[in-house]
Amino acid sequence: MLRYILLTFVFLGWAFYEASGGTEFTADLQAKKELAAAKAAQDAAEKAEAAALAQREIEVPAAMVTRAAFDPAEVTPPAQSDAQPAATPDPEAKDDPEIATIDETPAPDIRKVAGSRVNMRMGPATSYNIVLRLTRGTRVQVLQEPGNGWVKLRVEENGRVGWMASRLLTKVPS
Repeated sequence: MLRYILLTFVFLGWAFYEASGGTEFTADLQAKKELAAAKAAQDAAEKAEAAALAQREIEVPAAMVTRAAFDPAEVTPPAQSDAQPAATPDPEAKDDPEIATIDETPAPDIRKVAGSRVNMRMGPATSYNIVLRLTRGTRVQVLQEPGNGWVKLRVEENGRVGWMASRLLTKVPS
């Protein structure tokens, strides 16, 4: 019985040796070491090139550089209405009243929460933490809809921003 056990271990050892590559195993190991060394050298060269590019100064022609004074107090938020966007005159076409540009500010996408108690999360998956729980009828503005079943939204009442499953929202008629 002891002979059969010993013979079995010898056979299993030989099978493992052959399955792992036999005598060619060391040659493969050497080739893998050489490949890893070549990759490390290439990575070091790429890092050195990136560092050289980062240190080099980018020259920009003076004609391309413009500076404009910006006063936040002078900026007024656009009026939100359901009417058609107003036509604003083009400053280039002062003499021609027929040429005008259209203010293309899209109307905000307002929706209501359809579920009784819905979790608003920090990201577009149930694995993200809950930011807020919203009740049925809460109005939200959709900020982004990437098409993966989730929407990024802002709650109208308090301005909190988060993500929610799009199937839990219904459109508000305009």
